[in-house]
Amino acid sequence: MKKALFVFVLAVNAILQAAAQNRTVSGKVTDAKDGSPIPGASVVIKGTHKGTVAGPDGSYSLVADANATLVISFVGFNQQEIPVSKAGSIQLAADNKQLGEVLVTALGIQRSKRALGYSVGEVKGADLVQAPTPNLVNALAGKVAGLQVTESGGAPGEASRIVLRGGATSLLGDNQPLFVVDGIPISNSNDGNGASTTSGGQATPNRAADINPNDIESISILKGPAASTLYGIRAAAGAIIITTKSGKSAAKAGRTLVDLNSSYSIDGVLRLPDYQTTYAQGNNGNFSSGTSSSWGPKIEGQTVTNVLGEQDKLKVYNPRKQFLQHGGNLNNNLSIATYNDKTTYYFSAGNNYTTSYIPNQDYKKTSLRANASTNWSSKFTSSFNLNYINTNGKVPFLGQDGNNPLFALMHTPVSYNLKGLGYQRPDGTEINFRGGSFDNPYWSINNTSFTTNLDRMIGSGQLSYKPLSWIDVTYRIGTDFYNDSRKEFRDIHTGGNATGFIANDNIYRKEVNSDLLVTLTPKIGKDWTSTIIVGNNVNNRVYRETYASGQGLILPGKANANISNAASQFPSSESDSKHRLVGAFLDAKFAYKNLLFLGVSARNDWSSTLPKNNNSFFYPSVDAAFVFTDLLKIDKKILSFGKIRANVAQLGKDADPYQLATTYSTGSVSDGFTDGITFPFGSNPGKVLSSSRGNANIVPEKTTSYEVGAELKFLNDRIGLDFSYFNSKSKDQIIPISVANSTGYNTVVVNAGQLNKSGIELSLNLVPVKTQNFQWDMTVNYSRIRSKVVSLYPGVSQIYLGGFSGSPAVEAIAGQRYGSLFGTSFLRDDKGNIVVDADGNPETGDTKNLGYTEPDWIGSVRSSWTYKNLTLSVLFDGRFGGTYLNGTEELLDFYGVTKITGQTRDAGANYIFKGVTEDGKVNTTPIARDQNYWQNVLNSVDEAYAVKNNWAKFREVSLTYQLPERLFTNSKFFRGVAISAMGHNLALFTKIHHIDPESSTWGTGNGQGAGRMDLPTTRSYGLNVHVSF
Repeated sequence: MKKALFVFVLAVNAILQAAAQNRTVSGKVTDAKDGSPIPGASVVIKGTHKGTVAGPDGSYSLVADANATLVISFVGFNQQEIPVSKAGSIQLAADNKQLGEVLVTALGIQRSKRALGYSVGEVKGADLVQAPTPNLVNALAGKVAGLQVTESGGAPGEASRIVLRGGATSLLGDNQPLFVVDGIPISNSNDGNGASTTSGGQATPNRAADINPNDIESISILKGPAASTLYGIRAAAGAIIITTKSGKSAAKAGRTLVDLNSSYSIDGVLRLPDYQTTYAQGNNGNFSSGTSSSWGPKIEGQTVTNVLGEQDKLKVYNPRKQFLQHGGNLNNNLSIATYNDKTTYYFSAGNNYTTSYIPNQDYKKTSLRANASTNWSSKFTSSFNLNYINTNGKVPFLGQDGNNPLFALMHTPVSYNLKGLGYQRPDGTEINFRGGSFDNPYWSINNTSFTTNLDRMIGSGQLSYKPLSWIDVTYRIGTDFYNDSRKEFRDIHTGGNATGFIANDNIYRKEVNSDLLVTLTPKIGKDWTSTIIVGNNVNNRVYRETYASGQGLILPGKANANISNAASQFPSSESDSKHRLVGAFLDAKFAYKNLLFLGVSARNDWSSTLPKNNNSFFYPSVDAAFVFTDLLKIDKKILSFGKIRANVAQLGKDADPYQLATTYSTGSVSDGFTDGITFPFGSNPGKVLSSSRGNANIVPEKTTSYEVGAELKFLNDRIGLDFSYFNSKSKDQIIPISVANSTGYNTVVVNAGQLNKSGIELSLNLVPVKTQNFQWDMTVNYSRIRSKVVSLYPGVSQIYLGGFSGSPAVEAIAGQRYGSLFGTSFLRDDKGNIVVDADGNPETGDTKNLGYTEPDWIGSVRSSWTYKNLTLSVLFDGRFGGTYLNGTEELLDFYGVTKITGQTRDAGANYIFKGVTEDGKVNTTPIARDQNYWQNVLNSVDEAYAVKNNWAKFREVSLTYQLPERLFTNSKFFRGVAISAMGHNLALFTKIHHIDPESSTWGTGNGQGAGRMDLPTTRSYGLNVHVSF
């Protein structure tokens, strides 16, 4: 009994002693500057792996020995060690070396900018909505050095192209960067638009435009292979890493945040051609009501017979003003950020409605988003992101498609009363100023159409488990899929489709991506820190397109736009492709005293589109950075920060699906007289062997690059300079080459050729003036890039990249810069003088390289001035150098509608073309610049319209007034109100005639540097109201 009592007393004593030694510690972790919570702050018992993570409101709680010490840390703040006896509410002070310098890099990994050995650009979400534009890609123009955006045109929903560092990584492959949203790769495809010629197409968007800019927290631009190694082959051209907003802002503020943002802008054509208003429709000085030419008589009120057979007096009209209208963009966004003790939430709804300057054309985008993250415990967290998007609209036909309303409008004679004469007769036939396949613009918008309706879902889920303080295991899975239903309709009597035409096109894309990451942060010494990530990636992509069409409509009108209304239906077609990519990767980062950094990354990919014996490829990268100002005793007032960096990397790129085997397609037979037979014919199938032979020996394209750079800040960060030089070599290009017809094929896909690229990037940040109430901030970006086609396949001197339906074309020419205009030239002598014939007209020479399309340099200047609550911000950007082929001017001169053709036609033989005769003497023979000159002499020479591609734009302006905070101090509902006036694409400065040279006929493809009847870009100006609750 005594023994039992003794044991009981000992046990009670031990429990009381343990209770005395352990205690529950709780409190909040806050920012020492403003007292806001720091959710996610780590609170660990020193010398152990035990700890917790601060909740959304900064609160923490854990059991610790009374004599223990707590270690509190968070990215961007100085670490603190506090005895348990003094713990409670803990304030962390900002680490000036890190705060504001944390970037999201590959795989969503957050890293301090000072530790990076490669160049990364950053754009804040607020910068995207200062002067809102519906397409996210357009909003990035001019904001990052080395980033180049090209708009296809100004139609709502029309695609834009984005490239980093010139984009010349692959000769024929996609040179646009990979887009990643919250760790999940998404599609930026431009399905169906990328026509390589100007024969047609529709204004379909690049799919990154589906993302709502108002949902974006920040964007990181990974420019080179070293930065994007962990994404593998899909990021061979760089990566755009988008991080969306979350409920952390609410947790930091300690309350639910509601934001309402509404804007409306008026859109108009930025630039139209300069037209002559003196001469009427016709040819050789005679009036004709059925021609597209304006080479008729002077408009002097004479009586003529118009297109309706009526007597009418000639007068000057303005067809462009009659037809075009002001478009508009209405953008409404509502977001709610909230939290509880474990979870943060972010919900948003956005609607964007754009009407075009082309009547009956519009585009709508609706976006719904839900993001959430939960701290289940100090070891286990989860998050999910879900985004539903619907886009739909009526978009125009493009290029030289007969139903592109702007093609006919651009050359409508000024003597033609476009609106007054109507577009349709009582019998349903078309009224048009010309015959042939090109329609009256009003017919095009009322009797033809191209509609699109897309449903898209982007979603992801992530689980993270932290078994030990230095180990983190994260699994993330996500998907991006959409279905785009399109309908094309051309009514009976439409030019080029006299019996009518209808087509249904359904495009489906699906991508599933999963990542497993194990992050280790072992301690390897007093002065060293390390982060090691090993992981696995699996990516599956599916593409499917079904297409059905018919002609010979039974009933006219859009109300009968159904395939069953076509008397002659063509066999439907279906295209499928699948692509599977499996990758394993390693990323190791080491830091010495937070001033010397070394990174080693490697990835191995296995691709389903490559042969089994060549489907595995490995690529490494090494980067280093040294913050020398932390080591050297330099006056911070002179040089406040200095870092040098360098990296070398290798990256691969696989083939498109089904390049390995020779495929078959649906066959047809034609006799040259009838429509022929398309199989299956009855129950008899028929297939035709592809004219392109497969190649089972293809290996990946391989790019090796190196980069050096420096980041310098002077005068206590009032001046900042970021400089990079890079050089890359891309070998084993996957390209088709022509083979002898005797082989039974026209082409075969091979590995051949080398593409080199080098350049410099410079970003200068200035704060010229800073006082208590006023600050002037300025950013200057500059990049100069040179890309060269070193070699192609033996015996092949050039490869087609894109072109018009004849000459010229954009080619990759061995020994020349990537992207060369190849077209007809003037005949020149040995000294370069143009040779003229005996009549004084210039002679046509060979078809040759007329110049490179790559700009010599691109740059931008951004400046903002803030006085108390008023901020004015402007952005100018431009491209300089290279050659642009102005195909629009070429056509308009041919038709005789430009101002210069009106000024020269009656001047007689008074023009002497600058050149020499065939015997070398200076030309002195005068010629007349009449219809023959503009249509037959000059128009046959592409070189006459190849011009220096110099231009600059007043890209953005915004004037914002933030109502004083004191007005809302006692408000239970309002937190703030901001009102902005903004503009986009306000002015163009260029010597190029008639058009905006930024636009591109070839959409998002590699054949850039020329335009022919592109839809004009838009100028926008409007108001924005932002209310916070």
